[in-house]
Amino acid sequence: MRLRLTLAFLLMGFSFTILQTVFVRELLVSFSGNELSIGLVLGAWLLLEALGSGVAGRILRFARLQPAAYAALQLLLALLLLPAFWAALQVRAVLGTVPGEAIGPLPALAGALFSLAPLGLVDGAMFAVACAVLQTASDQARERESSRVYILEATGSILGGVAFTFLLLPVLSSTQFLFLIAALNTGCAAALLAGPPRTPAAAGVSALLAVAALLTAGTPLGMALHQRLVSARWAPSPLAYEANSPYGNVAVLREANQVTVLSNGTPVLTAPDPDIAAVEQETHLPLLFLDRPPKRILVIGGGAGGVLGELLRYPVERIDYAELDPLLIRVLRIVPTPLTEAELSDPRVALAIADGRRFVASMVRSPDRPTYDFILVNLPYPSTLVVNRLYTEEFYQQVERLLAPEGVLAVPAPAGRTYRAPALRELLACYQRTLLQVFPYVRAVPGDEITLWLAARRPFTLSAEDLVHRWEVRGLETRMLRPEHLRYLFDPEVAAAFEESLGDTQVVANRDVYPAGLRYGLAYESAILSPQLEPFFHWLGRLRGWHLGLGLVGLLLIGLFALRRPETLVPPAIATTGVVGMATDLLVLFAFQLRYGYVYQQVGLLVTAFMAGLALGGLSMRTWIGKGRLRTPWTALVALEAATVLSMGLLAGLLAFLLRRSAPAHPLEPLLLYGINLLGGVLVGMEFPLGTQLLIAQGDPGVRAASSLYAWDLAGATLGAVSVSAILLPALGLLQTALLVALLKGVSLAWLGSRYRALSSR
Repeated sequence: MRLRLTLAFLLMGFSFTILQTVFVRELLVSFSGNELSIGLVLGAWLLLEALGSGVAGRILRFARLQPAAYAALQLLLALLLLPAFWAALQVRAVLGTVPGEAIGPLPALAGALFSLAPLGLVDGAMFAVACAVLQTASDQARERESSRVYILEATGSILGGVAFTFLLLPVLSSTQFLFLIAALNTGCAAALLAGPPRTPAAAGVSALLAVAALLTAGTPLGMALHQRLVSARWAPSPLAYEANSPYGNVAVLREANQVTVLSNGTPVLTAPDPDIAAVEQETHLPLLFLDRPPKRILVIGGGAGGVLGELLRYPVERIDYAELDPLLIRVLRIVPTPLTEAELSDPRVALAIADGRRFVASMVRSPDRPTYDFILVNLPYPSTLVVNRLYTEEFYQQVERLLAPEGVLAVPAPAGRTYRAPALRELLACYQRTLLQVFPYVRAVPGDEITLWLAARRPFTLSAEDLVHRWEVRGLETRMLRPEHLRYLFDPEVAAAFEESLGDTQVVANRDVYPAGLRYGLAYESAILSPQLEPFFHWLGRLRGWHLGLGLVGLLLIGLFALRRPETLVPPAIATTGVVGMATDLLVLFAFQLRYGYVYQQVGLLVTAFMAGLALGGLSMRTWIGKGRLRTPWTALVALEAATVLSMGLLAGLLAFLLRRSAPAHPLEPLLLYGINLLGGVLVGMEFPLGTQLLIAQGDPGVRAASSLYAWDLAGATLGAVSVSAILLPALGLLQTALLVALLKGVSLAWLGSRYRALSSR
């Protein structure tokens, strides 16, 4: 039975790593998500786990449970998977939104709690029940058995992350993953129920469920069911195609002859009838400032589906088109339209499947560095780190080196011709301020569809009538642009009012180390989707690191006064370590995004690195405790706290190095990021068994001690997930966030240090 329990607890970690990754990915698509969505989804999951573990631990603190109790939770988990997945896919319908419509932070949090509640609560309860079952079945010390469950879960998480990323992801859909997890858990439940005390009927039913789930996962039935489920997510629009790539989810909706392509739930292309007014403005207007038709053009993102077609009407020699996701181009060949076929088959279009930022850097370093008459950065406004890195001062410095002496850079932004709410003014002013850090001349063309920012090395001196004359000489036939429309767009009174409205706005430039554009983008998005959050983002704009530093000083003083007994010092130490662990995980993930432009496929591997450290740290500490080598546990806890502070300082140093590094990403950089995540996991893993031993030494029952500390750990991780993604990252950037989290851990260290003399004598 001991072997069966070991496998069952390994399966717990294996299952929840895969489930967490699957649900985060699917909810990101449902929410058209960004880093804020990642934090909210993870925060919701961890909060539910903490509640499940804390409540179950209190109920079971003196209970003696048989393996059948754990098997019952495994069966419950298996039965909940499909309903929870359906809820994650249908969360848009529950929230009253349609496919492609963005979802605000508060509805996203509510949707995450709605879809994850059953799984999160069961996950947390399973840990508490596992501790009780193992303690009943063993005669070893209570802290040894509690830490054993923790280590086995972490080890299972490693196996789950590796299996998900390298073995299963290329061949299984999300629905097939769920049936595989259901098969493993029901099969394991059957094995536990078949052992003493035997329950043959329940074991037989569990075995039949396992066989049925395994057959569904491994046959075309599972894929067919997946297609039915994901098609329902996009209803009422008919789904023509959906697939995942390393960069995200791509779905194609077709109604009559119109095709809409969505990337991670966000519309990125509509053909053959795009938003023609916006397309014509962002292509033809900048070219009016060129004295001659362009010869060479660079388009970064959003080229297919109209933009390339308009640019190809000029006598260009070459258009370099950089698109990150090869799947986006492949679906245009699978579900073609006459417009996209003509664009992508034109020999003048040189398609580069590459991240726009890395493509620009490679062109700058090229011995035969090209220069472009026109560069168009055709991307959504910066509401994610991946997009924001293509709007920073550092990126524009690279772009400027590729621009011909008389060339023009064009950057579309949200429309702001008439009413400009405060959030929109700040976003547009951030565009302007950042461009002015690099280019001497910047001009806005405020329209009803878009605001078009133009930047160049020479002034934009042409009047509206001069531009109309050039347009008439070129003789291009367009659907929307006409001489009267040009006069409307270049009205000098409108331009003056636009400039005046931005002149009163206090903003900072967007930089890699301080992604201000992300904060302004999120504030603008929330003003549209969740207006009740506008005061929050206004406060966020005024937040500075020293404000939070003062808050930490206050927290330090409160703790020095309130935390006097030994048993009150351990939970805050574990909770702040949970904050550090989650902050490390998220900051490494976001740094990976900044350097490489994607993270969708790396989520499982990054989590695996952290969980590997967790298992290694927990096993090391458990071994030292078991062999009696840990003679001064309170001293060990203080040392671990100090090491955790240093690890966050090390992460801050690594982030400073990477964010200021203009050279292309080195092959060793991912190893550094995985390594720092591994180190964070080791320190978190070492502290849990040590904290459990200290609480048990104070007279706390073993199950309650382990479950309550597990809940404190998860509560800290919840705080880390939400605060880093929703507050610290947009307000302070990656580097200051890492330093602030290090200071938070320093507060916990100071609490322990202030009682060190009394504690070390115990």
